[in-house]
Amino acid sequence: MSDNLQITLRFQPGVNDSQAEQVLNLLNPVLKGAKVREKYNHPPYKHIYITPKNANKPTK
Repeated sequence: MSDNLQITLRFQPGVNDSQAEQVLNLLNPVLKGAKVREKYNHPPYKHIYITPKNANKPTK
C-alpha cells in the first residue's frame, strides 16, 4: 500500500473562497509542512492541492 496522500480542493473563485480558506486553516495544524499548490487551469474551478511530507523519509 502506498503512503502517498494528496488532498484536492475544487471550488469556484469568488463564490467559495471563504470556505476554501476555512478548510485550509483547519488542515494547516494537522498537516504541518505540507506542500500547497494552487492552480486555475480548469475554469470555472480553482484547484488547491495539498501534499503532506512523509515524516519517515528525510528529504535529500
